Amino acid sequence: MNLKPPHFKQVILLFLLTISFNSISQTTIDSEDFETGSFPFTYWNDGGGDCSLNTASILSGTNSVNLQDNSGVASSMTTNDIDITSYTSVDITFDYRAVSMENGEDFWIQYSDDGGASYTTVASYVSGTDFSNNTTYTNETVSIDSGTYTFSVNSQFRIRCDASGNGDDVYFDNVLIEGYASTAQEINIQGNAVNIVDGDTAPTVTDDTDFGSVDVTSGTQVNTFTIQNTGTVTSLNLTGGSPYIVISGTNAADFSVTANPTTPILASSSTTFNITFNPSAIGLRTATLTIANDDSDENPYNFDIQGTGTTPSYCTSNGSTTYNTGVTLVSFNTINNADPTNNDNAYEDFTAITTTVMQSSSHNLTVNVDTDGAYTAHAYVWIDWNQDFDFDDVGEAYDLGDANSVSDGATSLSPLSITIPGTATLGTTRMRVLAKYNSDPTNCETGFDGEVEDYSIEIISSAPAPEINIQGNAVNIVDGDTSPTVTDDTDFGSVATASTLDQTFTIQNTGSLTLNLTGGSPLVDISGDAAFTIVTQPSASSIANGGSDLTFVVRFSPTVGGTVQAVISIDNDDSNENPYNFTIQGKGVAPLTEGPGGVTADLEL
Repeated sequence: MNLKPPHFKQVILLFLLTISFNSISQTTIDSEDFETGSFPFTYWNDGGGDCSLNTASILSGTNSVNLQDNSGVASSMTTNDIDITSYTSVDITFDYRAVSMENGEDFWIQYSDDGGASYTTVASYVSGTDFSNNTTYTNETVSIDSGTYTFSVNSQFRIRCDASGNGDDVYFDNVLIEGYASTAQEINIQGNAVNIVDGDTAPTVTDDTDFGSVDVTSGTQVNTFTIQNTGTVTSLNLTGGSPYIVISGTNAADFSVTANPTTPILASSSTTFNITFNPSAIGLRTATLTIANDDSDENPYNFDIQGTGTTPSYCTSNGSTTYNTGVTLVSFNTINNADPTNNDNAYEDFTAITTTVMQSSSHNLTVNVDTDGAYTAHAYVWIDWNQDFDFDDVGEAYDLGDANSVSDGATSLSPLSITIPGTATLGTTRMRVLAKYNSDPTNCETGFDGEVEDYSIEIISSAPAPEINIQGNAVNIVDGDTSPTVTDDTDFGSVATASTLDQTFTIQNTGSLTLNLTGGSPLVDISGDAAFTIVTQPSASSIANGGSDLTFVVRFSPTVGGTVQAVISIDNDDSNENPYNFTIQGKGVAPLTEGPGGVTADLEL
């Protein structure tokens, strides 16, 4: 087994330059198999009497180099001076086999940047830990990089044995020295860790350029792309201006940049950006991404993206017409549907039958079944309360129990009281009823002995009413808030006396009826310190359900130093937040003055 030395791994952590980008240029400096000639070879020289050319090689070919003992330079082979200043990293790859090396004896790979005057050990291989005797190891690689070592015109490499006698031998062959040159900035873009070719016009799911199928009603799909700078010297600049990604094409509005990349991108580094697909219509939707940059031959970097808008649908579920097991009656609020013939259809679409229920209200649900003789049928009901087109969320499944030996009998848990969640999504949703022979059904089951029926449920608000909400800096301000913060703009911070700062606040109606501001003129009142005034009142006195927000502007104009407060009050017809009050504050500070020699006074930190 080819053992990797632990300390060599540490060397790798410190010194290995990972060659991970195609833009790095690779050059063979020397490749030596020692098959022709004798020392000195093109680059390699023997160090002395304990370095010899073995002509009965125990490695590949006829010849290999034998190092033995621990006689310093004499137990080594060394290169001539090599100019490696044009490279950012150099690899030495070799094969080796040890014979009679005692545990703890080792050999070293060493580097010199001063023509051999001094050497640094780059890697050490220890017998019994890193290798075993009489085992051939191939393609061992040691790497150094210019960020850790000085690369000079008279660089040298040395392989040296550190054993205890002439009977301790290590043989070497197929020694390859390769240099890797640096490159300038080079852009590459990936999706799903797969390269996207500049100019690509064929989107695929493999590289995330095809966003797949997304529900046009409520679905979105976010894909993350990576911009790499595969160059190894200079930074890559995105030059188009934030957000740096331009979306164009037939359906550009269906795609948006929802996380921006950063620039510049350092050599051998990367940045990411997110594209969100939110289809506005059914069918194939296409666009093109363009990224301007300072790559010499890929500016701009373009590629096409696409996604498909789909109509949401519920999973298919059906029983069987072989037997008469099925649902004979469903009763829920105003729904009272009898369907005594159960083997005519494995699935009954009764979605044209609907009932209206209010959030937080309760209604009894009864299911009658036909057990097709002296058998047992189980009934379950599912209601999609959050309208996400599945029945898998918590609180959406109801066990109605079972019945035995009935042709039209209520199940054991009928009637079951169903409470509509207070958070149920308003609008029309689906109720699915299943009856199954001898076991509990699942909501997407098919081909079973039983029957499936689907109904519609209309969910309305529990108490249609206006609901006021106020925001500062897009952050909700709680009614009655007495702790101003800069987060929601209720704390104006420090403002120099004789200066002004304006903050804009937003009034929203999050309820289901029109919200009226009932205070008359002015619609927004302010009390407290005179440094605060309302400079712009709301433009209207009401906000319809789903209507546009209203805004008002508060000005802070301190005339003296110190922290002062005021209270904003808005009369309205919200049932439990009238009036809507919150506290604001600001601090007046003296303006900076400059004295002799540029000294300033009254500096506020």
